[in-house]
Amino acid sequence: MSNFNGTVTQANQPIKDADALLSNRLNINTGNLPIDKAAFKVAIAYVTSYKTAIEKYITAVNNKHSLIEQGGFYLSEMQRLKIASEKNGLSAMTGPMVTFLNRHGIKFDRTGSDYDHNSKEWQVNIEYLNNWIKGRSNEVETDVIKLNDIINKQNQLLQSSTTILKKAHEVLESLIKTLT
Repeated sequence: MSNFNGTVTQANQPIKDADALLSNRLNINTGNLPIDKAAFKVAIAYVTSYKTAIEKYITAVNNKHSLIEQGGFYLSEMQRLKIASEKNGLSAMTGPMVTFLNRHGIKFDRTGSDYDHNSKEWQVNIEYLNNWIKGRSNEVETDVIKLNDIINKQNQLLQSSTTILKKAHEVLESLIKTLT
């Protein structure tokens, strides 16, 4: 299993940080720089903020993926325990399983006010956990789409910066030719 042990809210925090970063206007001092250098400085500042946002999105996606893996582990445990309950009548939830479900607000059957479950109760638990996993998977899918948008915007900024430098270089070459 992966090593992220936080909650979904904690897994989402880097995305909130990234969105806040991208929604802020950057205050960039261009001083008395010529227009080409000032434009390049502004573009670099924005590219840097996009790079940071991309890193934060990747962290959040990795964290959520870790939670999905952990959920998958407990889902397979539940399926194993369901089979055991079909043979033995009841089987008990493990402590770590209960902790995981409680930490993430995942419902589970509490018939009898204990952690012993029959096959039907295990099926209910499996459905609850499966729905939670699907919800996290959908979130990751949405996050990856947003991440791709941010990467595309960063690429556009890089392309604009390159164009600015190319134009500045062409102007300087033209000036040099007229002076010689």
